[in-house]
Amino acid sequence: MDFETYARSKFADYAALAETVAAILRAAIVAYPETFRLQQVQQRPKDPESLRKKLEDRDILATTALEDQIKDLAGCRLIFYTNSDVARFLQSGIIQDNFDVDWDRTKIHHPVPGQTEPDTLFISNNYVVKLKADRAALPEYARFGDLWCEVQVQTTLNGDAPEGLIEAIFLPAIEYFTERRDARWVNLLWFLPQERSPLCALRAEQTDVVLGSLVYLRRIETHAERVLSLMAKSQPEKVFDFFGERLTYARSREDEDSYEEIPFQFHGLEKTFGNIANHAVRTVRQWFVSGDAMFQFRGGRLLASSFPNFPEVFSRELLSYVRAGNRDDIEFVIRIMASYHGEAFLNETCKAVVRALPAGDQLLPDVEIILQSTGVVAGEFGFVEAYTKKKKEIAPWLTDHDAHVRAFAESYVRLLDRQIAAEQRRSEENVEMRKRMYDDPGGLGESQI
Repeated sequence: MDFETYARSKFADYAALAETVAAILRAAIVAYPETFRLQQVQQRPKDPESLRKKLEDRDILATTALEDQIKDLAGCRLIFYTNSDVARFLQSGIIQDNFDVDWDRTKIHHPVPGQTEPDTLFISNNYVVKLKADRAALPEYARFGDLWCEVQVQTTLNGDAPEGLIEAIFLPAIEYFTERRDARWVNLLWFLPQERSPLCALRAEQTDVVLGSLVYLRRIETHAERVLSLMAKSQPEKVFDFFGERLTYARSREDEDSYEEIPFQFHGLEKTFGNIANHAVRTVRQWFVSGDAMFQFRGGRLLASSFPNFPEVFSRELLSYVRAGNRDDIEFVIRIMASYHGEAFLNETCKAVVRALPAGDQLLPDVEIILQSTGVVAGEFGFVEAYTKKKKEIAPWLTDHDAHVRAFAESYVRLLDRQIAAEQRRSEENVEMRKRMYDDPGGLGESQI
């Protein structure tokens, strides 16, 4: 048989054969005394266009022995839930009892020891079969007498099968927990390796179902962050927007139990947000309301946790809001920077804010607070050293071409000088007091603002 004959007159026969083989297998499985955990049965004839491409790739489009060279002109697939289910089915002998098997063309695949790739973790047995002679002798089956069909027996761990497992088991289970506002299922799933986790195979609407359940977690801790990270590898925008859903849910809660909408910091999830800085800033901007004193602990914290090192693409996006000149946008940027700890990478954005605001604007003191922030310092003279370093960092502002920036810098340096002098006196007094009271000249404590 050549390709044209198949496409013109035999395609329908192979389609009917695939349906017949699937029906025989379904009936045999139902009749068998042992129950098999069968997920689904699929069947199909080989699509002519797909077949043409396959023949062209093999450079055998002109073959006249098509049925000998292509074994899956008719195909049937039995998908079981686990490898042990496949093993029990094969031991039943249902294939051999109902069909003649071409063992030369039959291929068996088993898991590869020591391998973790998805293509090595499943059992798939690809049998090439035809109807037994006594069945083919019946009038309704006579046209299938010389036709072969490939029967794949496999688990849901490969090919298109994960979709069936996700829809049949995983998502209904998630919905069950969601109805009860219980997201502790993360503790049953977080440790699965990436190649075995259903979270990596979710479509957009399926991801929404999972994230909708995670809204009810009181805190995003290590296990939940691992689950979010797996989904964020392919859908980072959805995972980032999920924290907005947590903020919305927090406002609607009536119970008094603690609920942390945004973690203080991430431990890996932030890496998946690296390429969505523009989306992240624009999304959080929609949440901002001028005068919201809590914003830096919510939306601001989310951005600071997601971009802890203030990458260039993130900085550029914030600068675009500052340069637009809208005061609310500038306040938005200030509240975001307030969620950091006065790191030197904030300086250029702060300078842009100072340049954009008029002299005497009520937001300028907030910029001073951002620049002055130190986080944790060590040693009795920790603040003195931190403020001295900040004074050096701001020194270039004193010669900036913008008079407004120079004036701000001069005022800020005077503030730092006062802070340095005050901290120097305080520290010296503390050291002297310890010498007199405890004979302890050290200064190994820690201070924090």
